[in-house]
Amino acid sequence: MFSHQDLLRTCLWRKSWLVLVLLGSTLIYPHLLGDGPERGLRIKASYVFNFLRYTTWKEDAGGVIKVAVIGSREFLEPLKKMEKERVWDRPIQVHSLEKIEDLPENCHVLVVVDEETEIDFHAIPKGVLTVTDQRFGIKNGALIRFFKEGDRVLFKVDYRRVLKADIKMSSRLLRVAKLVK
Repeated sequence: MFSHQDLLRTCLWRKSWLVLVLLGSTLIYPHLLGDGPERGLRIKASYVFNFLRYTTWKEDAGGVIKVAVIGSREFLEPLKKMEKERVWDRPIQVHSLEKIEDLPENCHVLVVVDEETEIDFHAIPKGVLTVTDQRFGIKNGALIRFFKEGDRVLFKVDYRRVLKADIKMSSRLLRVAKLVK
């Protein structure tokens, strides 16, 4: 018979393993993602998918999970593959935008992967998880920013802003993020 501590230890081990597999697989098995510039885009797309899985929105009416993208057409292809998946038993729609004014109603995530497009992320409606790879993205109000460290793609989270946006991120996700202070 297992003691309470044994069960707790097993549960924590399984959760740790799940985090390693889901979020760390792109770092541990980079050859699965191929080589070249597309590899970085596929890593970012897999992160975005996991952001959907490990994030909940306070003002969420259910239905379709909407992801909007501004910028790189190359980034759209790996994100479009998410439409075949489901999160919380809900379908995912990926929208390509030319400008921020085209943001779909009830959008969950806005991804900006374009250095030239100037976005004031502070102007984005509350409840939208904003993700970018722009150098000053966090300073400009984005909640998550991709960055490279060596050959690894990582992400920073401005958790205080996430909370103000009525968005809740799982501790599993936050464990692999670099938190902005």
